[in-house]
Amino acid sequence: MKTKFFLGFAILIATAIVLSCFFQDGVNTGLIENKKDNCKSSRLSHTEIAYYHAGWEFLKTRDPATNELPPDIKAKELKYVSGITAKTDYLRMPERQAAPAQYRDQTWESRGPDNVCGRILAVELDIENENIILAGSASGGLWRSTDAGASWVKTTAQNAVQSVTCIEQDVREGRTNTWYYGTGELTSTTDRQFSIFPRTVGFGNGIYKSVDNGATWTLLQSTSGGITGELTGAFHGIWNIAIDPGNQENDVVYVAGYGGILRSEDGG
Repeated sequence: MKTKFFLGFAILIATAIVLSCFFQDGVNTGLIENKKDNCKSSRLSHTEIAYYHAGWEFLKTRDPATNELPPDIKAKELKYVSGITAKTDYLRMPERQAAPAQYRDQTWESRGPDNVCGRILAVELDIENENIILAGSASGGLWRSTDAGASWVKTTAQNAVQSVTCIEQDVREGRTNTWYYGTGELTSTTDRQFSIFPRTVGFGNGIYKSVDNGATWTLLQSTSGGITGELTGAFHGIWNIAIDPGNQENDVVYVAGYGGILRSEDGG
């Protein structure tokens, strides 16, 4: 009898410890997780999810200069609501017009690549030949098609970083064979409704450049920071690349990287 009692009591204590691991620090951090590696969960409560979305909505609505909501935002909301005349009007903005029939009736067909690992984060068409398409994957490298997507060839080296986040072509006359792509996805939104942390993070290793219309690529050494497992450099995470099309003398390239905007006057 005593053996059964102590066994039951031990199971009860063990259950209580496991449950406490799931809920410890949940209120203070907004994330239901325990600091111990052997007992954690990234699930959020409905209240915490709502709070997260409310904060995100504020960031989209606020005035960046003051970090406050515009003082007349409520009046604009009331003006908009007062112009709604039917229940179905809530489903669309008053000034929105129906798309032409040729766009409403269009059909879509998958063009690949269908043998690539990861989400497609960037797609660019050659400005001089739309049959040439470059597609960058979150974890599968860069792919190139010369037949409008009917077939694809991977042009990223196997030993290169495979996280391609953005692609940019030099559209200036006589220089369209030059392309750039950035690496490193730092703010993936995969499964973000259940966690305040990104579910996938791919550290980048700089910018790659092609001078043969995307067939081969070379890492720009000025942007190479090495893969150290820590986010320490601007080129570990690249969101976008832009080339100044109006400057014919210098190859001016802008990069939105981790921590700021970077500029080069010699093509990187």
